[in-house]
Amino acid sequence: MTAIDGNAAGKRDLVQPNPDVADKLWMIVVRTFAIVVVATAAALIYLVIEPTTSTVRPELVLSLFTSATGFLAGLFVPAPQKKEGRQ
Repeated sequence: MTAIDGNAAGKRDLVQPNPDVADKLWMIVVRTFAIVVVATAAALIYLVIEPTTSTVRPELVLSLFTSATGFLAGLFVPAPQKKEGRQ
């Protein structure tokens, strides 16, 4: 038995949000990651230009920047699809 085909164990099926709600949720996620990318880019520039005695290591900020950038880039990659006759 799968989670999709029945409620024998008393489980509830999840209801898919309507397209308007899904679009709003995606926009929240994308905007949040865009803010993270801009903020970390600004922090990296500041850390390079203004050498301070800060305990923040630029490598940590760079990893956050590359992670957020990778997430945003992943949104533009087409989903892999199976072609007819191939597995």
